[in-house]
Amino acid sequence: MTLPCPALRIAFLAAAPLLLLAGCGGPKPEEAQSFATNGQEALRAGQWDDAYAQLRKAVRAFPGDGFLQYDFAQAALRAGRAKEAARAFQTAADLLSGDAAVDALLGQARANADLRRWKDASDVLQRARDYASESRHADILAALAGVEYRQGFGDAARKHLSDALINYGPDHSAALYNLGCVFLYHYGDKPAALRAFNRYLRVAAPDPEADARMERH
Repeated sequence: MTLPCPALRIAFLAAAPLLLLAGCGGPKPEEAQSFATNGQEALRAGQWDDAYAQLRKAVRAFPGDGFLQYDFAQAALRAGRAKEAARAFQTAADLLSGDAAVDALLGQARANADLRRWKDASDVLQRARDYASESRHADILAALAGVEYRQGFGDAARKHLSDALINYGPDHSAALYNLGCVFLYHYGDKPAALRAFNRYLRVAAPDPEADARMERH
């Protein structure tokens, strides 16, 4: 999570079948399922406002579905509703387990950072690190570096990114991307930034938004 270079790649989780909670006045099961399906399709298409509107209706019908809460949180975050996103990511983390819960905590940290709730973001990332398997520690360090960078702590961010790449593998795409951002925007070191971005491009999945940002610089 960085100012010009968002550190967190928001991932889609594999959703489980939805279970509609019984209640009066809510949508019919098939209608609620349609909200969920349409919202997830809009999310994948980058139609953030439509995804938010559809998934908001869906989570009202399926409040106990952690995967749906996660998708709604993604839509809320991308639609500029960070407060709602933070709450939904927290709900998703409480409902999910394993890597899915870690992803939700990472999302909650990003939402808190967007709200400039730095301590809340750091606390969530500490919770994620305590909970996560070692294989996810690089993801958490990359996110922590984003929080630090956004506060102007470029040296601390660089240290955590270096730790991620040294201790958990040199091809961690988010750490490489964020390291390039730190070199470029904090240190003004374009050659070092270019090296980090080139390494990122060799290992990362396609990300048109990130590629466009790099081309501008």
